This record gives sequence, C-alpha cells and structure tokens, in this order.
Amino acid sequence: GDYMKTILICNQKGGVGKTLIADELAFNLEADGIPYNFIDIDSQDSAIHTTTTRDDAEVQIIDTPDSLQSDLVNWIESSD
Repeated sequence: GDYMKTILICNQKGGVGKTLIADELAFNLEADGIPYNFIDIDSQDSAIHTTTTRDDAEVQIIDTPDSLQSDLVNWIESSD
C-alpha cells in the first residue's frame, strides 16, 4: 500500500548517537535503493543528511533534539 514507516530516533540526553543512527539508517536505505524522507529537527545540525522529503518515500527517519520536548509524546505515538 501507500503506508510509510516512520522511524523516530529520540532520547532526552545528548551525545548518545541519535544523529549517527539516523545517518546510518539513511545510508543503508540509499544503498538498498529505498526512497526515504530524512527529517532533522535537532538544532545541532550535525547530521550528514539534510532534511529531504519525497513523494515516493517508503520510510521516514526523524532525528529529534537532545532535550525533553513537549511534543515528544506525540512524536513517539505517531512513529512506528
């Protein structure tokens, strides 16, 4: 179907590898030829990948900030 899987990378602590994991997932999807969205809402801007959205994306990767955000519960509930 037209279902897009959402992978949320989150932790309230910084320096635990969230961005590394998000980038590695993106590299692997690229290698497998799977179209994806990369959403970087971490203000550190340390991801190798930039925010991209595609109409044909099968997977969405979201790299979150390293602090407790009021939207964190909503992000978790809306991810796979």
